[in-house]
Amino acid sequence: MVPEQHNAVADREFVVQNREFVVIDREFGVVDREMGVLDREMGVADVNGGGLG
Repeated sequence: MVPEQHNAVADREFVVQNREFVVIDREFGVVDREMGVLDREMGVADVNGGGLG
């Protein structure tokens, strides 16, 4: 019985950790999307700069 209770507590802690990681992953996904937008803008700037140069 004691190991089962311990596992339940460990599982609950693991679920909490996973939820936190999911939130962090979502934040990184937003950052990656913003970086992608920046990269696209840089690419456009390079094309425009190359055309002007």
